Amino acid sequence: MKKILLVMLLAGCLVGFGQANALADTITIFDVSYSGGQPYSGFVASIPANTVAVSFDLVTDMGGLQGFCVEGTQFIKIPPPQIFNKLAVNGPDEIKAAYVAQTYFDGGFNGLLGGSADDVEAAAQYAIWQLVEPVSSVAASWAPIATAMLTAADTAVNAGFTGVNWFILSNETSQDFIAKIPEPSTLLLIGLGLVGLAGLSRRRFKG
Repeated sequence: MKKILLVMLLAGCLVGFGQANALADTITIFDVSYSGGQPYSGFVASIPANTVAVSFDLVTDMGGLQGFCVEGTQFIKIPPPQIFNKLAVNGPDEIKAAYVAQTYFDGGFNGLLGGSADDVEAAAQYAIWQLVEPVSSVAASWAPIATAMLTAADTAVNAGFTGVNWFILSNETSQDFIAKIPEPSTLLLIGLGLVGLAGLSRRRFKG
């Protein structure tokens, strides 16, 4: 019985902690990693040559998230841990950027216009930059893929896509990101699942 109560208590703590984090105004990013993408250069003087357009895996106090950069002129300053403000996407361009990111991570752009995985990833980053903080045009082979993504985003927003659960993670001294953060109800389901497992274990023990 004590074990059952302990599991239920841990589940309750998980739900409470997760909901508190999900509803908080800030998020802490501990580390950032990436792979793939394509290098390109020549945007503005403050951007070094061979800047790489990629998606990012973010290690945060809310678990692992996936996202893209939104600033073409800022560097990533992680680690050490950085605290970011959570700003819900606002306005048509940020919502379109959320659509591009979500469709990319869902695999909806895979093979778009015959592009490789690296080409599609680079195009998605470039499209998001053009929507949130425009950079100079680029004459890369994957540029038409970015244009197709922007057209798809226009169509999706006009059809009612709202970018729910997508946020701009903003920090004055580091690169900002766009990422999807799970809603509290998702965390609640995890907690309820643990409670259900506790109940199942109890029935088996009695049997």
